[in-house]
Amino acid sequence: MLLNKNIILEIFDFPIDYAMLDSSGEMEIEEYFVADDGKAVNGVFEIEAFLEGYVFWEGESEYWDIRETRLAFRFEFDFIHGKATDFKIYDI
Repeated sequence: MLLNKNIILEIFDFPIDYAMLDSSGEMEIEEYFVADDGKAVNGVFEIEAFLEGYVFWEGESEYWDIRETRLAFRFEFDFIHGKATDFKIYDI
């Protein structure tokens, strides 16, 4: 999943060209909702992430910095016959 360029700029306070996930820590489901028929679930989760930032310099990708942040995502999936299917994640 690619993060929005504005989100990356907020995290690094510097116009880096891209970021990669170095590692992740705790994940926490902030909220979730189950449809009345029990066949769909959606909600929001946050994850602690360590992102490495890179810039293009003289034709090369150069490591810039690593930052710790919390990222929030919206999720949804169908719940049919006791199994989660069609899982989707969207950045917020």
